[in-house]
Amino acid sequence: LGMWGCGVGDGGACSLAKALSAGCGSNLLTLLLDENGITPAGATALGVGLAACTRLRELGVSRNPIGIGFAKLLSGLGEDLVVLDASEADIDDSGAFAAAACFPRWPALRSLRLRGNKHVGPLGVEAVARALLGAPTVKLADLLGADDGGEWPRLSRVLQDGGVDPSRMRIKR
Repeated sequence: LGMWGCGVGDGGACSLAKALSAGCGSNLLTLLLDENGITPAGATALGVGLAACTRLRELGVSRNPIGIGFAKLLSGLGEDLVVLDASEADIDDSGAFAAAACFPRWPALRSLRLRGNKHVGPLGVEAVARALLGAPTVKLADLLGADDGGEWPRLSRVLQDGGVDPSRMRIKR
């Protein structure tokens, strides 16, 4: 289901979440809600609704100011998730921590895109890097635009020492 730039907003996100909770998304594989003005309130509601979408493989919520609602959104995502795009979504270190903590329950994840979230700092970057150590299926963790605080050389060595190709992670260098 693709709804790019449709002006969904929080009201639409809440309505969609109710429909998903009622079973309307039981066969949903892709949900693209980019550029819809969804804030933390809408993201929180979507997290509840997405819990009923057990087959969801791809979620796009880029260019929505979801910010602190990101962790609640993630709580509804199941083990079939392959691609998550939350680029330019006003996410900070707590959002990066939440995403990193979900890696173990997303065994199929291949791509995490958190590009353009300038409030992700060194702690969030390190959390994602360390999560990559235990997530061999993740081929790309894109955090371009995040602030690594000059820690990339150290984090690159941590990844290499853990048998992970550092090119699987993109950050501001």
